[in-house]
Amino acid sequence: MLVATGRRPWSEGLGLDTVGISRADRGKIAVNDKLQTSVPNIYAIGDVTDIKQLAHFASAQGKAAVEIIAGHPAQTNWRAVPAATFTSPEIASVGLTEAEAKAEGRTVKIGRFPFRAHGRNIADGDTTGFVKIVGDKTTDQILGCSIFGAKASELIHEASLAIGADLDVSAIAQAIHAHPTMMETLGEAAEDADSLAIHLLRMEAKVAAK
Repeated sequence: MLVATGRRPWSEGLGLDTVGISRADRGKIAVNDKLQTSVPNIYAIGDVTDIKQLAHFASAQGKAAVEIIAGHPAQTNWRAVPAATFTSPEIASVGLTEAEAKAEGRTVKIGRFPFRAHGRNIADGDTTGFVKIVGDKTTDQILGCSIFGAKASELIHEASLAIGADLDVSAIAQAIHAHPTMMETLGEAAEDADSLAIHLLRMEAKVAAK
């Protein structure tokens, strides 16, 4: 049995009111894209910012804050932060979901590739799952990726890198992936976003055959 009651930032007793740091909903400490609080020379990182409650994200924020304080460039594209749920099968995601992208007013294109159509998954006997890539139909920019299935927590990092580098969906599609590897599924999903995946049987092909 899993009991999940949720989490909230723990910002009580830190003396925030004394130094004039304002808090937002649920007690979280609001920060800007440079991780500055309402007091510019005080920075906040981690779960207390309530952006993403993930250990690796808190670590990345800490590194970014130090670089910013030192006057160096830092990675602050928080859309590129991957998340993984270590269930069986695994679940992983990064960036925007299809619904979130549409809520931003984006015209999206979707690429999907099922593990049951992939040789490595078939050989491993683990065909449950899929890769889904969300791209901007106008600019081809990759907006997000969701993976359900074996090794999802490992596979998500190629999409995370692509989002962090502001790459296009076609960049993943055109990358040569070693065969047979699980990573090929991302290339196939990226190809599918433009109806170019050759290892998928399409309905229009069936109709044409008739």
